[in-house]
Amino acid sequence: MHKLVLESLFKYIPDRNSNILDAGCGSGGLITFLNSYQYKNIKGFDLSDDAVDLSKEKKLNVVHGDIKDIESIISKQNFDAIISNDTLYFLKSREIIKFMYSCSNGLRSGGVLILNIPVFKAFRGIHDISVGIQKRFSRQDYNIFLSHKDFRVVRKTFWPFLLSPFIFITRLVQRFKYGFLNPEIKSDSDLPNPLINNFLYRITLLEVNNIKHSIFGSSLFIVLQKK
Repeated sequence: MHKLVLESLFKYIPDRNSNILDAGCGSGGLITFLNSYQYKNIKGFDLSDDAVDLSKEKKLNVVHGDIKDIESIISKQNFDAIISNDTLYFLKSREIIKFMYSCSNGLRSGGVLILNIPVFKAFRGIHDISVGIQKRFSRQDYNIFLSHKDFRVVRKTFWPFLLSPFIFITRLVQRFKYGFLNPEIKSDSDLPNPLINNFLYRITLLEVNNIKHSIFGSSLFIVLQKK
């Protein structure tokens, strides 16, 4: 996902002095990654006090904030890019509409809004419950992003495409266990054996580098440019 974000910034916001906001930055992983590519003017916010504290330990410009109140964080600033990965599933439709207008107000003309959202109920599993994913966006749901009057869609791709059959089977098994076996509720994002992890990473990197528009996956990556 970081590579997808970086490619989008390279294409649409190449100036390394651009002002960037990471909305829901967690412990600062993406900010640190972008810093390594000389994107230095990045501000982040997160609802978790622990995440903010970890980010500040890394000397990152991160504050406490709620994505539902993003307009107060944007204030009168004009950002070149706003990024929000895997956060909007906490919001109701009317809150997403408010978020989109707030981002439009906070972006300069030509600036980009970069989003990653979980999609399709077929990929729902114990992982979703453990991390608080209240819903996966259907085709009707994610049109709220694609049809916004202030933006034009410059990239839309489902991913990971190549690993989606394995993700589907894993989540199908999780739903069976949840329905009949009362399993432990925990995320399935723990790192596997290093050899397996490296193999899966290379498959996904191959996809990111070579498949620019896929039609299926457990997430939808969207880049919107302000008109």
